[in-house]
Amino acid sequence: MAIKVDEKNVHVVALRAGEGKLRDLIAKRQAKVEELSEATIRYNDNRRSQQRSVIELEAEALLKGEPIKAGAAAEDLDKLQREIEVLNAAVSQQSHLVEDALRGKYSTVVHADNRNRYVEIEKRIARAVQELAAANEAEVLFFRELQDAGCNSIAFRPMRVGVIGLKSDDQSVAAFHARELREYCPEACA
Repeated sequence: MAIKVDEKNVHVVALRAGEGKLRDLIAKRQAKVEELSEATIRYNDNRRSQQRSVIELEAEALLKGEPIKAGAAAEDLDKLQREIEVLNAAVSQQSHLVEDALRGKYSTVVHADNRNRYVEIEKRIARAVQELAAANEAEVLFFRELQDAGCNSIAFRPMRVGVIGLKSDDQSVAAFHARELREYCPEACA
């Protein structure tokens, strides 16, 4: 069974919008990084070939079937670098908003929507643990009764799950589990 998420809830909608905005900012930043990389290559090519005119370089590109791109200036690189820094700051701020504010409200809503399912699971675990502890106890009593009846050679193998413990032992895992359940999920004790 899947976790329930009410996609129309205001906090769920806000988280989805915040995540979308974050993805868009990251994509814009990546595009600017790629643009800076291309501009850097053009700038370096332009510097290497300053002895040749820009017109000659563009004519060669045209003859090779390449798109004509103007050489990038240092100011273009600075502008692109600044845009990337601004996008980095925006991504950071949006990421904090999504993770610190929006995801917390979303989690609260999703937890509330799924509380009944959680309680049902905890009830099942509680019943199973208590039944196992009672079965462990029954096995111990069975072997004790065999010994009390005078059996000195018992052909049965004890197979209790020792880690759970006995129902009568207030220090057993079963008893500890019951105490935790009463404290953290009392609805499951019913």
